[in-house]
Amino acid sequence: MQWIKAYEDLKVDLVGNEITKGGIWHTQMLYEYGIRSTYLQGIKNQRLPTYEYTSSNGLLSFRVPFDHGEKRIKGLNVSCIYRAIGSNDRDLWYLFAKISNRSKGLTWVYNPVVYCKPRVEEDVVWLSYWPIESILDVGDEVSVAIYVQTRMMMASNCGASLVYAHDSEVDEENCDNNNIKEEEVIGGDLSEFEVTTRGYYLCRHDLFGSKTLYWLKYIFDSQGWKKTHQTVSPRWLKDHVNTFLKLIELGVGYNSESEIENIEKVVSNLVGVESVATHKEMGKLIVTGYVDPIEVATRLSEFDNMEVEILSVKTYIE
Repeated sequence: MQWIKAYEDLKVDLVGNEITKGGIWHTQMLYEYGIRSTYLQGIKNQRLPTYEYTSSNGLLSFRVPFDHGEKRIKGLNVSCIYRAIGSNDRDLWYLFAKISNRSKGLTWVYNPVVYCKPRVEEDVVWLSYWPIESILDVGDEVSVAIYVQTRMMMASNCGASLVYAHDSEVDEENCDNNNIKEEEVIGGDLSEFEVTTRGYYLCRHDLFGSKTLYWLKYIFDSQGWKKTHQTVSPRWLKDHVNTFLKLIELGVGYNSESEIENIEKVVSNLVGVESVATHKEMGKLIVTGYVDPIEVATRLSEFDNMEVEILSVKTYIE
């Protein structure tokens, strides 16, 4: 990442930590869990690194290639571009990177403690390096996902490249990591950050408050967060599953116009439902609101013994 030195005098709007408040910041390098990352704000027409694997949105996947000569895998470079698409008056923004080795069932979700607050209609480049050399083998399927605040930000131009080193090279990175507690570094003991089997939430602040555990279930399909020594009871989860706005698409078999009216009435009476749309010709019902999809489907199936199928659920983190 030596080329970043060309941007060391670039001003960036760093937020997310008490240290950043009230300061004027230039390009900085953030180091957490062995991950090195930095932000470049408002750059245009400058030459940025090219990546082996790219996507026009915040999602991509690839397989570790079989032929990389006499070199060994050292880590993974990841980048994305994000920008604000709404008001930027808020001090808190959501920004996450999720790296998964699907072949090994390993997942890391990283929420940096310091990040760049985007300006409206201006790109921010987030570049990060992940030292996951011992966790990538030939043929492994890897996925990268960037999560930003829905309806406030958008992510694009996601890129990833494997970083290689010759076997004879001394790994200065590992020498540095030996001076850090093992549990704080990828490849070490991250059991304190494990939220589901081999799934780790790398975050040093409680971003979502009371919604944290549900958000973790949403992204990890987890039942708890060991870091806070808490577990989620079915009743607790039911109470908190309704704290996010959802667009629920259901497959419903309609029989008559009068039945459609009754179905809409049944669903509209559920607490948290904001709108109901019927598509008889497509056999679909679209429900929007702060409501549990299973509750909606159950209520419909109980109505006149209807056959109901949940086709899709989109959850919006506000």
